Amino acid sequence: EDFYALEPDYKNMLVTVPDPYLPRFVEDSNADLVLWLQPSHPTLASGLLNCPVPTVAMLTEDYKFSHAYQIARPLFDACPTAIVQRAFDPRPVEWAPAFNYFGLQWLQPADIGQPRVRDLAFVGYTNVHGGTEARDAELNRVHFACADRSLSFDHTNGIYLRDQLDFYAASRCVWQYPGQGHEDNLTYRAGEAMASGAVCIAKRPQHLGGLPEPWVEGEHILYYDTPEECADIVEQMRTDIERWATIAVNALE
Repeated sequence: EDFYALEPDYKNMLVTVPDPYLPRFVEDSNADLVLWLQPSHPTLASGLLNCPVPTVAMLTEDYKFSHAYQIARPLFDACPTAIVQRAFDPRPVEWAPAFNYFGLQWLQPADIGQPRVRDLAFVGYTNVHGGTEARDAELNRVHFACADRSLSFDHTNGIYLRDQLDFYAASRCVWQYPGQGHEDNLTYRAGEAMASGAVCIAKRPQHLGGLPEPWVEGEHILYYDTPEECADIVEQMRTDIERWATIAVNALE
C-alpha cells in the first residue's frame, strides 16, 4: 500500500523464467529497474550483468546472509546498505547509494500523533537465535538504570514492521543497539524510530560511513557512552519537551 501511494503505476511481477532470460523479460515488460529482494540464494551472473536496466539488491536481513551477499554483490548495480558494502565491496562507498530504511520517511505509523505513553522503547529478540549476548547485557544495564529513575522502558519482539512503528509512535525515545555484525554501528532501527517521530538514543557508534546525509549528534540523534548516561538522556527527553520535539522533527524531516 505504501509503494502504491508513492507510485500508482507500480507493478509487482513474479519472474518464472531462468536468469539467462531476465534481460528479455525486462525488455518485454518495459520495467525501469530490477529490484532483487533478499539476494541470499544462488543466481546466474549472465542474467544480471546483461540486464538493460539497473539492478538493485535489497538486503533486509543485515548480516544474516552476508556470506551469500558477499558473492552476489558485484553482480548488482546498486547495493542495499553502506555497512555491508564497506565490508565486502572494494569500490569506494560513494560509488553506490544506500538502499535501506534510513531516510525513507514515507514509512510511517498509522497515527504518528498519538500520545507518547512510554519513555523508552525497544523492539528486538534477546538471544533467541544466538549472537545478541552483548546487546542483551547492555539492554539489562539500561533497563536497570532507567528503573532507578522511575523511567518506563518497554521491550517487545516478534511483531511486524507496521506494528513496530506503531509501538515506537507511542514512545518518546527508542533505544538502538545492534545484535549482529559490528557492535558499534547503526541498524535500520534508527531510521524506523525517526520515521515514527521518536528520538533515537544509540550506543555511540564508530562505523557510520556511507550515510548519504550523516546524522548530527544532538540534532537528529542522541548518543550515550554508559547506561547511566542513557537514562539521563531519557529523563531529559521527558522533562524538556521542547528539545525532544526539536530533535524528533529534525530527524523526521
